[in-house]
This record gives sequence, structure tokens and C-alpha cells, in this order.
Amino acid sequence: ENGFDHQALPAKAQGLEIAREFTNLDGKPITHVKIGEEFLVKLNIRSTERDKASAIALVDLLPGGIEPVLNAKPEADASEEDNAATEEENPESGGSEAETEAATGDTATSTWQGPLGESKGSDWRPEYVDIREDRVILYGTVGRSIGTFIYRVRATNAGHYTVPAPFAEGMYDRKLQARGTAGELLVETP
Repeated sequence: ENGFDHQALPAKAQGLEIAREFTNLDGKPITHVKIGEEFLVKLNIRSTERDKASAIALVDLLPGGIEPVLNAKPEADASEEDNAATEEENPESGGSEAETEAATGDTATSTWQGPLGESKGSDWRPEYVDIREDRVILYGTVGRSIGTFIYRVRATNAGHYTVPAPFAEGMYDRKLQARGTAGELLVETP
């Protein structure tokens, strides 16, 4: 049998520090929610020994009562599809790709929008996001100043849940490790 430790392990900071907090959509800390309600998970991460620690994996295990909420499709993608449809309907419209970008405001240097994460309040951008049914895994570079990543979740099942501690580890330098503290979350029926 696998899962998380039944006894809460103490926080650990070996070159990295990580902390998690549940907040409502206004950013105020919460300890209980109602089924169907969306709220935010706020992860803070920093390197304590290096100015930059690369190839860091952050794992946030989720209790059975909540699930991640994926981002809606970015508007830029929708406008690209509209432009493609217009060109298919009217191939004589001509114009180079650069002219099309200038007209629509799209550029080749647009930033990647991950499938998870809130732009408001987040100042750390992972290089890759892996969303599974029981956890969210983020990969990226961590700096000495605190980086915040916020993502949205939804309460799905009523119950009193123990939330496993988030942890981070260097993928190629296993001496870099961090474990936050476990928490509790109460999900109530509406």
C-alpha cells in the first residue's frame, strides 16, 4: 500500500523551503469549504542556499475531497483559431504572418500558459505542470526570494481531511529537499 505517512512528519528545509495555504477567492485563509465551492491553493517556495536552484520538482498531494480546476482556454488560442478559419474561408486575404500578428496583437514571443495556475497573485512560473488525480506536480527553477504559485481547486466530497505536507526536491541534486507542514480541511455539505 502506498500513499502518504500516517504520522505527520516535521517540516524540513535542506536548501529549499516550501509552504502551502488554502485561501478563498479573495485571498483570505480558510479551514473549511462547502461542496462545489472553488478556492485557492497558495504554494510558496524559495531556495535558502543558492541564488538559483534549477530542476526542482514540487509535489502537492491533494486530499480525496478536492480536485484541481483547469484553466480555461487562453483567449490568444481562440483568436488564432478564428484567424485560421478566416484564412480558410478567404484564401485571397493575403498578408504575411507578421502582418497578421501585427493586426491581431499576437507575437511569436507569447508566454506559455499552463493548464493550471492563477495569474493574479502568482509570481513564480513553473516550466512544466503535471496534474494527476491525487496530486499536482510542478517543475521549475527556484530563486532565493519567495516565489508564489496559486492554483484553483474545487471541493467535491464532504468530510474532514488531513492534507499531506507539500514537498520539493532537486531532481538531479537530492541534497536539496523541503517539506512543509500537513494541514486539515473540512468540506461541508451546502
